[in-house]
Amino acid sequence: MTTPPRRNMSSQNAELSLENLAGTVLDQRFRLERILSSGGMGVVFKATQLSVNRAVAIKLIKPDLAGDSDLIARFVQETGVIGKLSHPNIVQFIDSGRDLNGLTYIVMEYVRGETFRHALESARLSLLEILHVFFQVCDALIEAHHLGIIHRDLKFENIMMVRHQDDRIHVKILDFGVARELEKRSEITRAGEVPGTPGIIA
Repeated sequence: MTTPPRRNMSSQNAELSLENLAGTVLDQRFRLERILSSGGMGVVFKATQLSVNRAVAIKLIKPDLAGDSDLIARFVQETGVIGKLSHPNIVQFIDSGRDLNGLTYIVMEYVRGETFRHALESARLSLLEILHVFFQVCDALIEAHHLGIIHRDLKFENIMMVRHQDDRIHVKILDFGVARELEKRSEITRAGEVPGTPGIIA
């Protein structure tokens, strides 16, 4: 298997499609491999941390939105939030930065597994396993709430499940992009926006 060639981006190439970012190396440390998910403002790549050849997940602002000061502020806020969290059921923060080509990114552990949504729809979970997922999610939220952090977008797609060799299920909560620290009164949500996902926001 050959290593994808390194590609450099200049400020004039900020309009490149997301697919063309595969192979880009951020700060000479993280090589983007493939897109895991994409939203209106950001995209998550599976990547490789070159120093230890470790798979990681990298969330970055879409290149054509990199000049949006509100989005940059949200990224800074998310970095501050997940950087404070250390719990076995919360995705681990690794690093963050803005490379010389203007790509703003957050590096997190790469979770191999499936979403709680997918597992429920496939009807493979027993009632006991569903309860185990529920207990782990509650344990993680207790830790976050103790630190004054509320997730604000907890949904089935943001709960990842990893099944160990002994068949135990381990849960990781993802995406603290709209989380809020209660001790801080700053609000980045734009006028008219309600953080969360319709249908599950309660």
